[in-house]
Amino acid sequence: MNLEGAFVTPAMYRRGGQYPDFIIADVSTINMPDDYYTLPFVTAMGFPYGGDTLAVRIGCDFSRNALKCSLSSLFLWKGEQTITKPKTDITGLELTGDITFGMSVSACAEYGFIILDKIPAKASATMSCVYDHARGFDIQLTVGANISYAASLFLESDR
Repeated sequence: MNLEGAFVTPAMYRRGGQYPDFIIADVSTINMPDDYYTLPFVTAMGFPYGGDTLAVRIGCDFSRNALKCSLSSLFLWKGEQTITKPKTDITGLELTGDITFGMSVSACAEYGFIILDKIPAKASATMSCVYDHARGFDIQLTVGANISYAASLFLESDR
């Protein structure tokens, strides 16, 4: 079982004034058959959700023989200060403006087994549910299988 929490002040990345902003500006390139496009984006250094955030993650893992299961939840409260909005006169240690809420819940199961007495295989399933205040609710289900076989070739050298 694990529990993790973080509070990031609104002024952590966009401090304004004479102080530097802790953000990274970059571009992503998309290659098309006849042309390419560059898309600029800005991201925060360090914490993946940026400043003006309160995040709580709860998770648990279970493993027994060849079965592995995990369940995790992320609860996210975001203030109005974003990575693209310049800092104004933000004081104090509270979230700013209208606070939005988002959450995600993910469950995963994986089972390992042997095929033909020598080939390791794995089957897995993952279900994720996401709620975002602005975009609504979404469910995703992923099912997969993995079979791997490794052969070694030994050559005898002349001595």
